[in-house]
Parts: sequence; C-alpha cells; structure tokens
Amino acid sequence: MIAEIGSWFATHWPDVIPIGLATLALLYSALAHDTARRAFKASQSSDTSHLRIAARSARSDVQQSLIALKEKCRVNRHNWENHPTRRFPVLSLEKPEEFRVIADVERTGELTIRKFNEAYVLDQQSSGLELEAYITAAQQVVLKIDSQSRRLMLT
Repeated sequence: MIAEIGSWFATHWPDVIPIGLATLALLYSALAHDTARRAFKASQSSDTSHLRIAARSARSDVQQSLIALKEKCRVNRHNWENHPTRRFPVLSLEKPEEFRVIADVERTGELTIRKFNEAYVLDQQSSGLELEAYITAAQQVVLKIDSQSRRLMLT
C-alpha cells in the first residue's frame, strides 16, 4: 500500500507539489487576512476613541465660550453702569437700550447652547459619524457665541 502511494507520488509529483504549495499559500493568505481585519478593527476603535476625546473637548469649548460670553456681558453691564456719561431714559422706568442689547446677547447665547444640547447627545454608543457631526455642530455653536460677543462689543 505504501509502495503504491510512493510510486504514484513519484509519477505525479509535478502535479502534487504545486497543489501543496497553493494550499500553504492559501492558509498563509487566510492568516494575513485575519491579521489585517484585527488591525483594521483596532485602528477603527482608536479613531473612535480619538473622536470621543475631540467631542468632549468641543463640548468643553462650548461651555467655556458661554462662560466667557456671560463674563463679557457682566463686565459690559458693569462698565456701562459706572460710565460717567450714561444715559437713562428721561421720565421713564424703562431700562436703557444698552441693557436690552446686553440681555438679548446673553439670552441668545444661552438659547443657542440649549438648542445644541437638545439636538446633540454625547454618549458612549455614538458612532464615528455622530461624533463628527457633534464636533462640527459644537464648532458652529462656538462661532455663533463668539459673534454674539462681538455684537456685545459694539454697544
């Protein structure tokens, strides 16, 4: 029996060797494919982690911009109250126009952030696209609040 296998192999070795090499190459490519899939998942997880960190940073930027806007409103209101040439409406109980502008700027900033917080929720199950949308929206909110603070400087 072994002699028959040996004689068959001796006559067909040019056909058997390439089949064996092809089988080894197939096993090696399956191993390489599995390794590549694992590396892709690891990099995807790393990208998502990076986006989560960037989203948290964007959220803190939004909060800091609101705090800065409120502080600018407070300073502007205080400076206007202590300004030597302040103008109160004559015979009226209305607040001066400057105070209304300051209050409007502060209210607009708070409303912008409230809408942002209602529209976008940051949680651990957020996908990469959701995190990118959150970061973009947070940057837009910061720009809107900065434009409100520039409006405040014009009063």
